[in-house]
Amino acid sequence: MRLIFLIGLATSLGILALVIEFSRRELLDRNSFFIGLTASIGLGFFSVMPEILRITASLLNIQYTYVLTSTVGILALLILNVYSLARLVGTQRKLNELAQEVAI
Repeated sequence: MRLIFLIGLATSLGILALVIEFSRRELLDRNSFFIGLTASIGLGFFSVMPEILRITASLLNIQYTYVLTSTVGILALLILNVYSLARLVGTQRKLNELAQEVAI
């Protein structure tokens, strides 16, 4: 196994350990736990079987697998950003309602 795949697998296991530890300490909610779990399992899966990335890239007519992984990563970060923004707006609304209730 090449060194880069071992580094990817080690990173995946490290992220998985952090997600489990943060969940055990109740620092992560259920949704964040599953997002971290999915990310670490996905990274580990593609570290062990990188040929799947090459096959997927060729099916999508993408010449380099780096372009595929970068695009998927950017899309995942954008989705997480929108999700976080929606949760922040919801929390702000609840805080405003609570502040108005206390002020009355």
